[in-house]
Amino acid sequence: LMLLRLRRPEEAEPVARRALGAAGPRETRLRLAFADGFMRLRQPETALSLLQGNDPALAEARQLVRSGRSPGGGIDEAPEAFSELLLALALDLN
Repeated sequence: LMLLRLRRPEEAEPVARRALGAAGPRETRLRLAFADGFMRLRQPETALSLLQGNDPALAEARQLVRSGRSPGGGIDEAPEAFSELLLALALDLN
């Protein structure tokens, strides 16, 4: 997500895909966050490609992206990012 904030989508995409592969129960949440970041950089094709899956939230997000809107779910503030980090650590330790 930091690479997206730095406006480096070409570098962010492979990192996002690796992160999704290891996300476990947080996969849907991360898919939404990455898709939101790519939509902010006007990269709807990449956003759509990251929203694959059967979860109803992902289906709704795909519709939003196809209509040119952000799917939401972005991690915009440092406290949000820190809480996501803590959640990931807790899940890994469990």
